Amino acid sequence: MIMALFLTARDFIRVENVKIIISMRRDLIERVFKVAKDAGFQEEKYESSFLRLTWSKKKLIEVLDKRINHLVRKRYTRSLVSHRDLLPASYGGQDISDYVTDRAARPRDIIDFFNKCILSATDMTRLQNREFSLAEGEYSRSRLRALRDEWSADFPDLIEFTKILHQTSYSFKISTLDIGRVENQCLEIIFADPEKQSQIFQNAKKCIDGQMTTIDFLKYLVQTFYKVGLVGLKLGPMESASWVDEKGRSISNAEITEDTSVVIHPAYRRALGTRD
Repeated sequence: MIMALFLTARDFIRVENVKIIISMRRDLIERVFKVAKDAGFQEEKYESSFLRLTWSKKKLIEVLDKRINHLVRKRYTRSLVSHRDLLPASYGGQDISDYVTDRAARPRDIIDFFNKCILSATDMTRLQNREFSLAEGEYSRSRLRALRDEWSADFPDLIEFTKILHQTSYSFKISTLDIGRVENQCLEIIFADPEKQSQIFQNAKKCIDGQMTTIDFLKYLVQTFYKVGLVGLKLGPMESASWVDEKGRSISNAEITEDTSVVIHPAYRRALGTRD
């Protein structure tokens, strides 16, 4: 039905004074193209019709401040109020605006983050570092749960395999991961429910059965983590980390090597217990 919607909207291009705009999550579009395409389907023919939406840090802060100003002015004051009046000026050696927007890249995320701050600030007029830290931890855990829910149709056991990232450095090369630890965690997941049919699970079984090397499994797993936005990838020593939401860039398995640097997204670091 969604594919039919795309085709119908494309047919309306010929109609003057009418423009149909469809708003949809990137992962849903990818799923539709993967499952509902006909023989001879060419995805690139649709690329010219796409406008990938991104939010700058400035716009995100504007959304947050408008939200705060509406909530606080309505109840307490007629003066303009912003996030700087309620949150610490800085945290972890970073300006508070940068710290928050590094972890919340969408309006709903930045509002969710601030809601967690409100819950942590009972009977306080301004958050201190301790309360802000508690709020960030709760936000990080909620983002990991949201990631599980968003991708449950494609990767139902995604969160189980994030255990491989627990207690790692927030940035590391694939070759530095403990192969024995990875294999043990795969065994634990397989023995917990041997009948699973998901792609990640089946590749983990191939890894344990010797049909796939552990490094090849890790490359596949890292590519999956990149696809869902859990990690960024730095493909070369002179490159900066690439994130999937930046213009929707895809990275093939062939581009990922043992020396590829993996950077865990700041939003998930607290939930995964990563080390700075």
